[in-house]
Amino acid sequence: AALLIGIGSLLWVHLLWFLPLFWLGMYNFRSLTSRTFIASLLGVATVYWFLLGWCVWQRDFTLFNVPFSTLFKVRLLATDGMAIALLTVVASLNIVMHDTEDSLRSRQFLSFLIAMSVWAFSLYFLYEQASEEFLETACVPASILIAHFFTVTRGKIVFWSFFTTVAVLVATLFIRIWNFL
Repeated sequence: AALLIGIGSLLWVHLLWFLPLFWLGMYNFRSLTSRTFIASLLGVATVYWFLLGWCVWQRDFTLFNVPFSTLFKVRLLATDGMAIALLTVVASLNIVMHDTEDSLRSRQFLSFLIAMSVWAFSLYFLYEQASEEFLETACVPASILIAHFFTVTRGKIVFWSFFTTVAVLVATLFIRIWNFL
């Protein structure tokens, strides 16, 4: 998996920021050992070792300079995805407050999804130039957490907030499509 993260980082260098999240997931699911940690480092290092060999052979190091210069260029972003972030926070708080109702495996999976959404939303708010990609990454765990929240929580307020959220998101989609044309 780290080899694939390394290969994917050749196309989008910000993917390297998800390597610590990968290690956290391995720790949560009890598969992180010293051997798997070193193997994940070697997976990423292998890709960049081959890239370094190619750069030395071509005597052109722009493949290192250009992507890594954008990796550490941090600019705070305006709050564009706050509605999804707020729903994710509500869903995460519900999971944390009612964690004994789920099985151990479900709690591990949901806690990893919470960590992934926090990680992706943090990177979304830090990187203005690659914010859409981080928002797309954050929507994967956010959608699962929000769906979990709406399926396990009952009540009129939750019922109507679900339909209001769906209506607002569909309206936002049509407004963006209309403005794009």
